[in-house]
Amino acid sequence: MSKMGPDGGHLADAFQLVSNPHVKTTQSKPGEFPDTPTQGSLDNLPSGIRQALDKYPLDWVDSKSIVGLYARANPELGMLASIVKEGNPALQQGSALDSKLLTQAGIMMNESPQQTSDLKTFTNGSVDPTLQQMLSAAGRDQFAVHDVVAGADGNTANNNFIKGLVTHQFADGGAAAGNILHGMAPVAVQHDLLDPTQHAMATRSGETMHAIDQYIATHSGELTHLGQTSPELTKAVAEASAPYISDMTGNPLTHTSGYAALDDPVHHAEMTNTRELFRVLDSNNDAAKILNTRADLDALQYRERFVDSIAHGNGPTSDLQSEEALRGVIAHGSNEAANDLISDKNLAAQHAYEQRGNWLEDAKTVAKQIPAVGAVLDKIPDNMLKQLFVGDAPTPEATHGIAIDSGDTLQHSLAQQLLNSNVGDSSRLTDFIDPSTGQLYTLDQMVQNHDGTLADFRTAVQDYFYRIDGKIPGFINTADDAYMKSLSDDK
Repeated sequence: MSKMGPDGGHLADAFQLVSNPHVKTTQSKPGEFPDTPTQGSLDNLPSGIRQALDKYPLDWVDSKSIVGLYARANPELGMLASIVKEGNPALQQGSALDSKLLTQAGIMMNESPQQTSDLKTFTNGSVDPTLQQMLSAAGRDQFAVHDVVAGADGNTANNNFIKGLVTHQFADGGAAAGNILHGMAPVAVQHDLLDPTQHAMATRSGETMHAIDQYIATHSGELTHLGQTSPELTKAVAEASAPYISDMTGNPLTHTSGYAALDDPVHHAEMTNTRELFRVLDSNNDAAKILNTRADLDALQYRERFVDSIAHGNGPTSDLQSEEALRGVIAHGSNEAANDLISDKNLAAQHAYEQRGNWLEDAKTVAKQIPAVGAVLDKIPDNMLKQLFVGDAPTPEATHGIAIDSGDTLQHSLAQQLLNSNVGDSSRLTDFIDPSTGQLYTLDQMVQNHDGTLADFRTAVQDYFYRIDGKIPGFINTADDAYMKSLSDDK
């Protein structure tokens, strides 16, 4: 390759093409080059490359010290990764070369010993540099990543590869491992529904991230410190998972494909897997910001769609239930992640509370740029939004997690949004509207104004909803139930 000068990378391109099973040539005529291969495959690569890809990727070396045997990467794999990296990424479209490099990387991630700090030091110095080269080079091939992670049909997740990805303690904090996911989010949503290429790319992305998220969610107890051991990988997973948050509720807001809900909405309404995914990714502040800011945005969009359907006389929808389920997931995940990382329960509760406040502010900033989402900000005052998404500040006595929402907050904010959308007869709520602002009193003010209870408001607001559409109270109860289930540990 060096002797070829600027054209050296074309050799890597040739290796990609001749090993790609998706690349085919015209069948030769009788008597003309009968031995010419007509389809890409691993067999078309030079024998030295095939041998490097087929043999066990680790050597075991005696350190002649107390550490004993330690793993060392086959140096040929590092050389091969360097060759691949010199090629054109656009030609990395599902080649056997990339698939085998990733398969070898999976073995290395899982079988490099890291039981002690001494062994980890040896591993980071003798395995990880080569491993990182392999992941960076072959990880540019989104076809190969999909097939290695989710299976060629998208239904056979390679749990062994995913396990190595999320449990190996990378020397670079998981940066190279995270690189294999950076191409997922940009193609997650299909913008042209008639474009089969977009659909195929979106499906591959969805199937890949579903396999990874499902594994993390169902092994959360082992991964509570992922954000510390592999911060860059954790951020990459959050970024690649963010487009699928609404898919997790079973009520997609965009044209994604390939990503099924992590929980059965009928038999697992508490959304255990979804909130466990949030719990793990919330272990890194940057990842938590990426994930939960998007989750807040989706919840706001669900709310706006719910009110919009009523305002246009279409009747209530399941969007309110999706919003509340997601709100419970956000709250539960933040609280559990804080408790995983902070031993003091009060400090953990305070940290989770502050995090939720920061995420809401970030979401509001983004929402203002999106008409379909930003409209809700004009209809619900900031103090109501904060009460809804952040909750009450924890007190020293609240040692068992966040406060449970009684449903008053939901009805309060929904009534205000409907009033500001000019929906319904506001006269029923006159006693609860502050004449100086034209907005509903806060719930605390209502308690002070009405004999220390919210009984009068509850009666009035239920009547207000019922007069708009008799089905709304039932939808509110269902939504509140979804919130309680996704928030609570009770099954």
